[in-house]
Amino acid sequence: MNQINSEQFDNFKSVAVALKLTVDGLQDFVQENLQRLHQNIYKKCSVGRCHYNCSRKYGDRFSQWCSTCQAWKKELHQQNRYRKHWDNIKWRKIDTMDFPYSYEEASKVFIQDLSHGRHGLLEDLNALMSLFRNLRLFNSIINDNIIGDILRTRNTYFAHNYALSLHGVEKAQCLNCLIVLFKIPEIACTQSAKTALNLLEQLMMSQDIPERILKKPNVQNTLAVIQNVFHRKAYGKLEENTIANLFYNDNENFHIKRFKDVQTTKRRNRMVKFLRFAIFLTTLGIGTFIILYGLLSKDTIPVKDPTTYNNKYKSHDKTVHITYGKGE
Repeated sequence: MNQINSEQFDNFKSVAVALKLTVDGLQDFVQENLQRLHQNIYKKCSVGRCHYNCSRKYGDRFSQWCSTCQAWKKELHQQNRYRKHWDNIKWRKIDTMDFPYSYEEASKVFIQDLSHGRHGLLEDLNALMSLFRNLRLFNSIINDNIIGDILRTRNTYFAHNYALSLHGVEKAQCLNCLIVLFKIPEIACTQSAKTALNLLEQLMMSQDIPERILKKPNVQNTLAVIQNVFHRKAYGKLEENTIANLFYNDNENFHIKRFKDVQTTKRRNRMVKFLRFAIFLTTLGIGTFIILYGLLSKDTIPVKDPTTYNNKYKSHDKTVHITYGKGE
């Protein structure tokens, strides 16, 4: 059995919760700014409606795009910071026909890896940091150094931390890095950021996760997954190179809902098996009934007496005599 220091494991859990609280705390700031940008672009590009979903159909063959999709692409391009990022956009993974109706869909052009948006573009820390780095709107507000620090914190102390443990100093470094983000004036003025900052500061001052934070559903989901990993590792049932897979996809996308999804799938599979068994029993019963009914019916069908049949039709069996006249 691999022993894990309980205090250091508590620090690891605190950082995992802090990352989730950070995502929640950024929601108001991100949504308000994206909606405002989307409305401004919509006013310039309201030239019709796409009926072909050009990005999916034509990919990067832009000359074949409709005028609506081309107009949105042009406006979004002006908001992009790095040419390298723009040249590597996977257009076939984006629905340009939804750009006029969804600011989240339009924002996908600024996300480096769209797999991070599997459970919602705005619900993933990596996706948000990619948005901050590539969209000019956010670059004027959030310094690249802050974005880099948060990504290093997430990768070093959480994503690649197969030991599931952190020292107190490392925990403090992580929380400080996140608190700096929420003290940026444009972010700090939003309600979700105020709530997140308060919770992060409580985490900083506490060894354990405060009860107020533990009551949050998202936090409970996060801790459920981490506890599952802890038990597997403690009993040697989990290899180090597979630990991250409980939190990330192949691109290390953190999706804390994985645990709930697995449980839902198991329940669904059990229900399917039960229904199949019930259908099998029903079919077997109906088949047995039909066979028995057929066998019993053969024994009760009356059989006619051959002599009766002959007597009945004997009177009709007459010989026809033909009489010819004399002149014939």
